[in-house]
Amino acid sequence: LEIGIRKDSFDEKIEISEFREISRSLARKNQEILERNKFINTSLAAISHDMKTPLTVIATNLSLIRSFDEKDRTRIEKIRGESQKIEKYIEELMDVSAGFIEKPKLEKISIDSFITSLRNEILLVEDLMEEEIPIKGAYPLSGYFIEIDRNKFSKSLNQLLTNALNYKENKLWLELNASNNKLTITVADDGKGFDSKAISHAKDLFYTDNSARTWGRGYGLGLYLADIHLKTMGMNLVLTNDNGARASIVVKLMEEK
Repeated sequence: LEIGIRKDSFDEKIEISEFREISRSLARKNQEILERNKFINTSLAAISHDMKTPLTVIATNLSLIRSFDEKDRTRIEKIRGESQKIEKYIEELMDVSAGFIEKPKLEKISIDSFITSLRNEILLVEDLMEEEIPIKGAYPLSGYFIEIDRNKFSKSLNQLLTNALNYKENKLWLELNASNNKLTITVADDGKGFDSKAISHAKDLFYTDNSARTWGRGYGLGLYLADIHLKTMGMNLVLTNDNGARASIVVKLMEEK
């Protein structure tokens, strides 16, 4: 039917009831997808929560162990290190489930206030990463505002900065550009860039190709998390290469009336 319509050669005798049946089938399939996604998200949250409890017990008991044997101390440190990795992974999984379930808490912020907040946040990240992150480009200073969930945006930006830090050669930086009622915030670095497969799949859940630039180089959650957080706010995450890598957040600007 679809091919026929596209070629203007569909059967004119098709009854309205057939279109209604197609519509009902699509509605049923859509409902199945929604129910499946809901099950996956709630199950993910429950599993993550259940894993958290025994991991806490392990960490607590490790801190109580006292040993004077050098080999035992080495083993304990290995267990502690791996437990911390699992704990971080669980936190990321819980963040994934929350990204689906929790609605964004949007607030209206003037663009000049947003840029000021962005600069302050970058200063904090610079101190934490011990890395200079210059901000380049032009942007509007007044007359516009955006609607944003500060927490979700901060998490997304930090994921992109961490990703760039992991793969840079010598430096990373931010580029700001405003045009056509959109503000583009680009996290850039001078590394080797995304490979052809990563450009298409790096935002997929659990994508962990060894040559990809996914955060953590093993979790496959960072860029996925950033993407879903930004989508809930009506923003887009675009990955490109340009003498390095670019991860751009496209924000819609609204003009003050």
